[in-house]
Amino acid sequence: MRNDPIGATGEAMPAITRRAVLTTGAAAAAMAAVPAASAPTSPISAELTDLIAKTMQAVATWEATIDPLEHTTDAWKAHVKAKPLPMVPYFGGALDAGLFDREDMESQIRQIFCRQRENLPAYRKMDPGTAEAMAAVLRTQEAETLAVAHRTHDEIDRIKENFGLTAAEGASNTTSDAWEQALWDLLEYDTTSLAEERARAAAIIGNTVTREILIMDERFSSALLYTVAGIAHPDEERGETSVS
Repeated sequence: MRNDPIGATGEAMPAITRRAVLTTGAAAAAMAAVPAASAPTSPISAELTDLIAKTMQAVATWEATIDPLEHTTDAWKAHVKAKPLPMVPYFGGALDAGLFDREDMESQIRQIFCRQRENLPAYRKMDPGTAEAMAAVLRTQEAETLAVAHRTHDEIDRIKENFGLTAAEGASNTTSDAWEQALWDLLEYDTTSLAEERARAAAIIGNTVTREILIMDERFSSALLYTVAGIAHPDEERGETSVS
C-alpha cells in the first residue's frame, strides 16, 4: 500500500511529516540559525527500545502465520467444494452446516421452533389436548435437531483439525492479538524527548505492516496523536482491529 495519499486531482499529495511541519515558516528560519552539530542528542530510554523491539517481533511473528493460514484455507475450501458439508434437516427444510458456525446454527434452529410454537395458542383454544401433544412433538424435534447440529459440527471440527486449519487459525489469532497489544503499548508510551518521538515514528514508518496499520485504522493513529499531545487516550476507542 502506498503511504502518499492521493488528492482529488489524482496526483500524490506530499506526505505530512513532523520534519515537514517543523521546517516551514518561522520554524524553518529558527532552525536554520542553529548549526546541526550543536543540536543535542537525547537518549532513547531502555523502555522505548524494548517496546519497539517487542512490537516489531510481534508483527514479524504474526506475518509468519499468514501464508500457512492462506494455504490451509485454500485446501479446506477445495475439500468442501469436492465434498460439500452435510445438511442439518428439520421438518420442512434443512440448514447448510457450511453456512453457519455452531452458535449461529443453534440460534437458527431455536428461532425456527420458536416460530412454530407461536401457532400453539390458537390450537389451545380449540383443543388443549392436541395443542399439548403438538408442543411435546416440537420439544422433541427441537432437541433432536440440535443434537444432529452439534454432531455435525463436531465432525466438521475434526475435519478442520485434520487439515491443520484449526491450528493455523489459532496461531494467526493468537499472534494477531499479541502484535495489537504490543502496538498499543508502543503508541501509548509517553516519550520524553523529540529524539524518542522520532525513534518511535521511524520504527513504525520503517515497517510495512505497522505503517499500513496506522494508515488503515484510525484507532491506532489517533492513539499516537493522543500520546504526542499529552492527552489521555479514551479506552473506549479500542476495539476490533480492521487489519487481518
